[in-house]
Amino acid sequence: MSSLRLIINSSLSRKIQFPSPTTCTQIFLRLRQKSTSTTSTNTASFSQSHTSENITVWNVYGPPFINCFLIGSITYISLHVFWYKLAFIELREEMENKVNELESKIDSLKKKMI
Repeated sequence: MSSLRLIINSSLSRKIQFPSPTTCTQIFLRLRQKSTSTTSTNTASFSQSHTSENITVWNVYGPPFINCFLIGSITYISLHVFWYKLAFIELREEMENKVNELESKIDSLKKKMI
């Protein structure tokens, strides 16, 4: 049983190789240098990094939420107005049918009276 564990552990240790912390730090520093090398002076890079640190959750997620809310509100209101117009047309047809029915009853009663 222990030999099986040794084989599994040795095969896993060969498959999963994590980079050393110094390698990760070097990669991060290279990426950081590339991103700040686009600016011409140190003050510009400082102001750029300073503004990127001031990014809040609202700045990142606010505009998409506002867009979603506005699109949802416009869709809801337009569908509600459309439904209201359809309901009004249906109500008008029902009332016209009722008026026609009552008029026919009035005409039939007038004929009986005469």
